[in-house]
Amino acid sequence: EAIKLDRIAFALLGGRGSCSGRVTLSPRLELDLAIHVDRVRWPVITGLAPVLTGDLRLGGPLESLSLTGEVQLDRTVYRERLNLQSLVLQEILGPDRVAVGEAEPMSFSLLVKIPGTLEVDTDLAEFTARGDLRLVGTSERPGLVGRLEALPGAEMYLAGQRYELDRGTVTFSRPDSIEPFLDILARTEVSSFEITVALVGTLDRMTPTFTSNPPLVEMDIISLLSTGKKADDAAQWQTGNVASSFITEQLAGA
Repeated sequence: EAIKLDRIAFALLGGRGSCSGRVTLSPRLELDLAIHVDRVRWPVITGLAPVLTGDLRLGGPLESLSLTGEVQLDRTVYRERLNLQSLVLQEILGPDRVAVGEAEPMSFSLLVKIPGTLEVDTDLAEFTARGDLRLVGTSERPGLVGRLEALPGAEMYLAGQRYELDRGTVTFSRPDSIEPFLDILARTEVSSFEITVALVGTLDRMTPTFTSNPPLVEMDIISLLSTGKKADDAAQWQTGNVASSFITEQLAGA
């Protein structure tokens, strides 16, 4: 009627683990398994496979399994060399996400602790992040709640300009989807002007604001960022409008 498992060792995705618990065979197939994983690399996107260690529990009948537990992100470095154009092409040309198919969706409540162990070193940004994220929802409609923040020393590189991040946070709050909300404050210096750029909002609804010290009108700031000069005549103002759109897309992309 049942099978008992006692510290069954296994290898998985470059790591190791052990499993104990019970598999009930009658009157229906059910699982009640305690699982420990050690340095398992779980692929998320090209070039990013978080290294996870922790304890999980997989339980329930096959038609309504649930995965719960807590894992910690071991040191994970993302160094994929990208630019905004390649990111867009990957999104357009990449394969569709594999559907659950005929299998019943699995429910999640999995806490992922990130104690300053996520490092990003790309053409667009260099930073180390910390925070806590919880995977919720189901395999059919996953959600993510929690918050990540960039540690001091974070930098962005946009249109040939280096920015220092005074603040960089990403918040997830929807239990039925994965939707990041960004709150970014970055500084740079152009022609003896210290320029501050603020970005707040979701990826599809984000409007940057520009300030400077000494103070300038926003179009002069945008022109400085794009051309290195202030907008002194009508032609430059028109150029500034184009530059504003370009810079906004660059910032949102990063």
